[in-house]
Amino acid sequence: MTTPNRYPLTQKIKEVLATITGLPVGVSGAPELGSGSFAAPPYIVIHPSLGGALENEPFCGGTRDANFHYQIDVLGEAENDAEFNGDRVRDIILGRDEFNRYKYDIQYPDHRALLRDIVGPAGRLVREGQVYRHHEDYSFRVTSRV
Repeated sequence: MTTPNRYPLTQKIKEVLATITGLPVGVSGAPELGSGSFAAPPYIVIHPSLGGALENEPFCGGTRDANFHYQIDVLGEAENDAEFNGDRVRDIILGRDEFNRYKYDIQYPDHRALLRDIVGPAGRLVREGQVYRHHEDYSFRVTSRV
């Protein structure tokens, strides 16, 4: 039975966000630039979170769907940086076109994120010292039936 793996999804989300926003993206921390240095804001941090579920296909068809949760933070030196880029991230993940299809496909070999949603309250903006953080929790329903 094929079970979706979280790691390739994390890497695909990282790639899509970095490509479209042009911002550096880190996983569970500030993006590394090499030789021990880290990116300065604005940047994005993806936190794979606990939670979600695995579901069997009806009649044991040999595939499983998974529901994975992520916390995605956008950090900026100015309030408008964090909020503007947080809104961009939300549009990349949840935005749909005129045919009600997701604007940006999140797909990796043999898997696709079919359903995406916000988990919990929509976007929070907080100030942490000299940095602003826009925080949002997302759910991605992944299937191996592409």
